Amino acid sequence: MTGRNTRTPIDKTPRRTAPFHTMNGLLAALGFIVFGFEIDHGGASHAQTLGLEAANATPHDDDANPALHAEMPPELAIGGDGAQITLRGHIAEGDAARIARKLSARRAQGTPVRVVSMNSTGGSLHEALVIGRMLRAAGVTTQLRANAICYSACPYMFAGGQDRSVDVQGRLGVNQGYINPASPQDSAQTAADVQNGTARVMRYLAEMGVDVGILEPALETPPNRIHLLSLPDLTRYHLTTGA
Repeated sequence: MTGRNTRTPIDKTPRRTAPFHTMNGLLAALGFIVFGFEIDHGGASHAQTLGLEAANATPHDDDANPALHAEMPPELAIGGDGAQITLRGHIAEGDAARIARKLSARRAQGTPVRVVSMNSTGGSLHEALVIGRMLRAAGVTTQLRANAICYSACPYMFAGGQDRSVDVQGRLGVNQGYINPASPQDSAQTAADVQNGTARVMRYLAEMGVDVGILEPALETPPNRIHLLSLPDLTRYHLTTGA
């Protein structure tokens, strides 16, 4: 995992927008560049983690907004009250369980959560996908407010909102994930696991109503960089709903 306080360059280079034409073409493009989700290994009956994680990112030095340079908590800090919660920080193992407890507690109090605001540098994509599905089941709206960021794994968590909006001064960006070099699996098994895991990400995007084409700029952007998505990009990939 990259250092959480390391500056990550932001890539503003325009990307081609042609979609992947075949599943095989997308999987071939992936190679060993994968996301940080939990995947099945060797036909096991339960998922195991290969030490994969979406690269963490922080704003580039050229960004003068001090709010974007603030220290991010090592796990998602859950704030807000009533029908709103905020999620701020690094997406870490156990965050989904903590958020589930918070949603349950608010329902028990008679104030179910309706809006979730995010400000995250990224982290575990496995947790991001679990949280995203949880938010969709709860029917919440996800939003990115002015001066907030949502990088790397965060956009997948954000996609869980039934309705999704990004302020014009918010920043949402994607990049590649990576394989932990210390992962003990052999290359053939890892390649198979990567393809199975990628299919899960594609199914997740389809479930959330997000265009799988969003993977193209992600796959073209190294883990130590961030590709910022413009407002037209967010609309084109259906990451925002216009709500």
